[in-house]
Amino acid sequence: MSLWKIYFWVVVGFLVLNIYFFASLDIGFSKLIQLIFTFLVVLGLYSYVFKKHLLPNSVWKYLLYLYLTIISIRLLYSVLPLDTLLPLPKQTESNLPQFHANYWIANLMGELFTLFVTLPIPFALYRLADEKASKVSKRKKQKPKS
Repeated sequence: MSLWKIYFWVVVGFLVLNIYFFASLDIGFSKLIQLIFTFLVVLGLYSYVFKKHLLPNSVWKYLLYLYLTIISIRLLYSVLPLDTLLPLPKQTESNLPQFHANYWIANLMGELFTLFVTLPIPFALYRLADEKASKVSKRKKQKPKS
């Protein structure tokens, strides 16, 4: 079994846990959109790993752009000052600098870990969106073995 297949099944496991977690909560519209987007990304990973042509290259290209935009926004959000993004209750003002530092570091570390774990996904989406790469792989399949 290749590393890509192992990675795919790990991501599917995380998706199942995500669905189970969301099923136990009252989810809103944004969480539902996030779940659908995650499903599409996992579908793209499946398409790349198992070499199934499920959707046109242009769909994967737009999904790749959207994925990279979302990752960029999440990383930007994790390093911006919190007092402009997240007003805190009055009782925490005495410990405010320490709270901001701890929360900022934890949030940044979480985002960097997520980025590291999901790094193969944009590569797979890029390979699906790249018309030249998909044509080359199709030609390799058609060559008769001698």
